[in-house]
Amino acid sequence: MGKPHAVLVASCVATLAFALAFVVPSFVAVPMLWYHPADRDWTFEVKASGIAMDFYGRCTWAVLASGLLGAGGYFVVRGRRISSRLLAVLTVWAIAVAILVMAFVVWRLVHREPVPPPIPSWYQPR
Repeated sequence: MGKPHAVLVASCVATLAFALAFVVPSFVAVPMLWYHPADRDWTFEVKASGIAMDFYGRCTWAVLASGLLGAGGYFVVRGRRISSRLLAVLTVWAIAVAILVMAFVVWRLVHREPVPPPIPSWYQPR
């Protein structure tokens, strides 16, 4: 058991890290990147005001966590003997957590109530 098993462990750890880091901002107040498409501006804060998207910030956190923990998992496991049972358990956990996080994100998107920004005081309809 050599490099292919270390790569499998690293990819499972990276998948788990990506999925969990993507969903953590839903439960914990974490500062992240927000994109304001109306203003074409970026901010780094916990909760954005106005029309803003947190997708890019979530992906940034998830990619950083995935890369760091995946590389760490590879270097920890490289050269060690890994049982096939541990590989199977890690693979099943990675798949299960990824599916649960996808289902949670879809559920949150379907059940959200969009709030339009207030009409500016200077606006006069015709």
